[in-house]
Amino acid sequence: MRLQLIQTDRMLSRMDQRVNQLVAAQMMRLLSESGADSAAMADALDMSETTLARRLTSQTIFTIAEIARAAMFLGCTLADLIPSGATEPVA
Repeated sequence: MRLQLIQTDRMLSRMDQRVNQLVAAQMMRLLSESGADSAAMADALDMSETTLARRLTSQTIFTIAEIARAAMFLGCTLADLIPSGATEPVA
């Protein structure tokens, strides 16, 4: 039972990282298309540019609240930032 929990934790961790990478890629694409700069986005997300850079390079993970604020800033929906299939489990 304990081994199953450890394996599940590892799977969820990989899924979180994968989802974060996909979300970050979408954010960078939409930010570029919007013509806004990262300083304005960092301000909208109430974080430093350094923290935003860490999130966008997947060194740290976005929170749901940050993703929601990013969607508002970028003028898109949450679904636009979380690509289809992004939350499917990774083996």
